Amino acid sequence: MALDCNDKYLVAASMDDDHTVCVFDRKSCKNIAKDKGGPEVILAMKFVAEERFVTVGVKHFKMWEIKGATVTGKKGLFGKNCNFLVCVDSHE
Repeated sequence: MALDCNDKYLVAASMDDDHTVCVFDRKSCKNIAKDKGGPEVILAMKFVAEERFVTVGVKHFKMWEIKGATVTGKKGLFGKNCNFLVCVDSHE
């Protein structure tokens, strides 16, 4: 399981078969959005903006955007056999 939070949201990736990504509102503690993460295991996630975060793992990285009650991800493209184990915010 991977998770991260900012002032507005907490995001978490589960270890189910779909590696579901869930978005929670921090004030109400309610799950406001979720989507299938895909077949790849998510090892880490990090907010890169208030409404955007990235997930990384075995042979993938994915950029996500939160829009109201939906969250959508777009798979990143790079060379073959690249694995990402962590996300780091270079601005902190």
